[in-house]
Amino acid sequence: MRGSAAAFALTLAGRHLELGPVHFYHPHVTVDEEDRRRALAALEAGRGQGCEITVRPVGGECFRHLRDAAPGSGWTPVPLELPGLTEPR
Repeated sequence: MRGSAAAFALTLAGRHLELGPVHFYHPHVTVDEEDRRRALAALEAGRGQGCEITVRPVGGECFRHLRDAAPGSGWTPVPLELPGLTEPR
C-alpha cells in the first residue's frame, strides 16, 4: 500500500516537527476483520461511499514515510542508528 499526505508532523525528543508533504508505504498490510466485513457488505449493497477501514502493516511494523520521494524511485531507507532507539522495521 502506498499513499501521500499533504501535511505530516511528528514529535521527537519533545519537539514538534512539521515535515510538510510526505509519501508513505508498506509492502504488506492487512485490514481489521470487522472493517473488512463492513466495507465488503457496503460495497456489495452499493453504499461504499464514505465507508472507512483501518489498514495496518503486518507484524506490528510501521509505515515508511519519505519526503520528496515516491516508492520505487530508487531510494533506500537508512537506519537512524540512535543510541537507545529501537529501529522501526
